[in-house]
Amino acid sequence: MPRPRLDKLEPERRRAILAVAAEEFAEHGFEAASYNRIIERSGLSKGALYYYFDDKEDLYATVLRDAMERLVMDASDMGSATDADTFWRQYEVWYVTSLHRFQQEPSAIGLARSLVKALSRGTGIGALAELRALARGWVGGFIEQGQQLRAIRTDLPPDLLVQLVMSIEEGFDLWLGEHVGEMSARDITRTAAMLTRLYRRLIGPDDAGPAAAAPPPPPPAKRSPAKKATRTRSGAKNAKSRKH
Repeated sequence: MPRPRLDKLEPERRRAILAVAAEEFAEHGFEAASYNRIIERSGLSKGALYYYFDDKEDLYATVLRDAMERLVMDASDMGSATDADTFWRQYEVWYVTSLHRFQQEPSAIGLARSLVKALSRGTGIGALAELRALARGWVGGFIEQGQQLRAIRTDLPPDLLVQLVMSIEEGFDLWLGEHVGEMSARDITRTAAMLTRLYRRLIGPDDAGPAAAAPPPPPPAKRSPAKKATRTRSGAKNAKSRKH
């Protein structure tokens, strides 16, 4: 976590420091990013940067959290949903908005790719743990709201639902980090719709479960050979009678 002193900075100065750091991490990734280059480009002394952050990993975690809050969490406007259908429609719109924000932020795509590399190489463990904790809290609120609106199933423990969503999101983020930069507006719309359908099938109410499903119709009764033969003979006699 950044030191409390960072929050006391003027918003413009804080934003400038994080923007410089975001560009460095986006361009070089976490491992190759240079603390000295960040210091030089931000106009701070080394002592001043350490005054606000413990180390490079702490700075990386702060940059990731800032990006997630601005580009993902603040893009959400799902509080006005009143039923299951509007909940999922607003979720899809939120995803479209979030992906467009990623494309419009100069360093966001590079940050997403740096995150993919950090996950695959197991680096920046502290930063990733902090990001996961932030995401877990957001997903927990998403699950709770969806259950209140009967948009999300309630037959599974909430913490299991959170873990399912987190696992899908991490896998999707790995894929998205490699593709979001080349997506057209149509691709973004289709991707948001695809993910919304996936979530509705996985964590939506289990209306098609055993208790709600109608019993299958009984199979047609099989005619015994004896009855079939009797009917055949009866048909033959009737036909012979008609001829006479």
